[in-house]
Amino acid sequence: MKELTKSLGMEGAAAVTVNSDGVIYSCYTFINNKNFEMGYINEKQLSNKFHNVQLTFLNNTKSNNPICSKCDIVGICKACPGMMYSRSEILNDPIPLQCEYYVGIKEGILLGVLESSTDSALWKKLIEGISSSNKLFLKACDLFSSRIRLLDKHGGFNLFL
Repeated sequence: MKELTKSLGMEGAAAVTVNSDGVIYSCYTFINNKNFEMGYINEKQLSNKFHNVQLTFLNNTKSNNPICSKCDIVGICKACPGMMYSRSEILNDPIPLQCEYYVGIKEGILLGVLESSTDSALWKKLIEGISSSNKLFLKACDLFSSRIRLLDKHGGFNLFL
């Protein structure tokens, strides 16, 4: 199976969306789109549709797209497949403005890190910021996982695969 980081996103691979009728979709951007229905929440086992939609995303990699494959940030790009699909009904059809936005963000981050590396006070603030962000992230993960365990304990289910 292909690495998730090379796919268009985590849709249907790490998380799913369930609409009010109990239909499972790969992402909220695909709700009510029959092509991305993965099954129903009340089914006891995953349907072929579930795996087929997952494969659709895993097989549509940015690295195989002639435009994306030439981009410097293809490995870390977070462009939304739902936005691409809503525009052209093609999962890996890059939206130029979206591409410029993501490239700009990555360039800005890199420039900020580079500038900080030449000033010890700024560098210290950057490292402290990263450390505190990691601590907050880990706390959020702990809180989230404890809520999931609580749901599981009370007959709920975990939508994260």
